[in-house]
Amino acid sequence: MHTAHVDDTTDTGGPLTTSIAWATWALFVGLGLMLSGAGLFATVAGIRSETEGFPTVLIGLVTAAYYLGFLAGSRLTLRLLGSVGHIRVYAALASLLSATVLVTGMLVTPYAWIALRFISGACLAGQYVVAESWLNQLVTNANRGRILSLYSLVTIVAYGIGQVSVGLVDPNTLTVFGIAAIVTSLAVAPVALSAEAAPPLVAPPERMTLRELFEIVPTGVITSALVGVAHGSFLGLAAVYATRGGVSSGSIGLFVALPTVGSLLLHLPIAAASDDIDRRAVGALAAFAAAGAAVLLVVSDVGSVPSMLAMVLIGGTTYPLYSIAGAYTNDWIPTEKLTAAAS
Repeated sequence: MHTAHVDDTTDTGGPLTTSIAWATWALFVGLGLMLSGAGLFATVAGIRSETEGFPTVLIGLVTAAYYLGFLAGSRLTLRLLGSVGHIRVYAALASLLSATVLVTGMLVTPYAWIALRFISGACLAGQYVVAESWLNQLVTNANRGRILSLYSLVTIVAYGIGQVSVGLVDPNTLTVFGIAAIVTSLAVAPVALSAEAAPPLVAPPERMTLRELFEIVPTGVITSALVGVAHGSFLGLAAVYATRGGVSSGSIGLFVALPTVGSLLLHLPIAAASDDIDRRAVGALAAFAAAGAAVLLVVSDVGSVPSMLAMVLIGGTTYPLYSIAGAYTNDWIPTEKLTAAAS
């Protein structure tokens, strides 16, 4: 039986501290703005791909390209962090993402969208690597679950706000893409202008292969991978699913944002429990609950009360499951390799 790696050089307590909150507020505000724009962008893309009559196979390719971009973006960002630092990488990726959102609204063709969604996926993955490596330098195993849960909660709620806001603007216009691009651009301001936003100075992160990570902590890698597979279809195609089910454009945003409601209700309690109880046990219970909710969604009519309840439960159990997998993985990783592990 291993003994988990523990770093208590910065904080010995479990609860969130004022110093950590002060050091991370700008990052959380910036990410909140960025994910609001991303949520609006993704939902509109799903609706438009259906209303424009894109073939089903091409809709799938557009969605898959987004997640392929995640793979490329995470690796590239890891290299850039060691050479130019967190804030410059964050600002560059936010600017590129904003431009990509706007061009997507100008070129409404499936083949252009495959390339553009790849770029947007790479940008967002890079921002996640920046944020998670930043946070992992500030926390310890005693409060890691709570901090990563708060981080996930901020991003999930912001993404959900973007999804719901699709009902306020006609999704068939360039304006909605312009709004998403503007909000994404504003995400640079809090991080760039706050002196407290600067993360600790560190040496370039050590490299780590996926195989090496798997050998150290297979449970965390497998769990993260399976949650990613589930979220890839669930988040990428939820708007298409609702559109084909006859849900109105104004209600689609609410339907696809219901997982965020579940996350608001359950994310922090589940993640906090994983800090105090065996993370694997808490994760297993969350996974079984998510599977039951998925079955309920399959047998329910789209837009019905049972289907909406299922969406809430899926969000409330799968989002914290990713946080638990990340916290469990980081429990076993040496401090100098936390950034590489996040990538």
